[in-house]
Amino acid sequence: MKSQNSEDIRDLILACRNRDDEAFSRLVVLYTPMMRKVISAFSVSPGDFDECFAEACVALHSAVLRY
Repeated sequence: MKSQNSEDIRDLILACRNRDDEAFSRLVVLYTPMMRKVISAFSVSPGDFDECFAEACVALHSAVLRY
């Protein structure tokens, strides 16, 4: 994940909570490398990787709404 100021991430999260789809897209871009690395650590088959990534995005969205 690129170095990102925690204030910037906080602002993105708050924007997401206000239904800003662009802010959520930026969060996904920021966290994609980390999510892919975690998924890869579980030796997921290539056919299941995209499904796991989609589930990770749903979990990120859920976490943002609870923040």
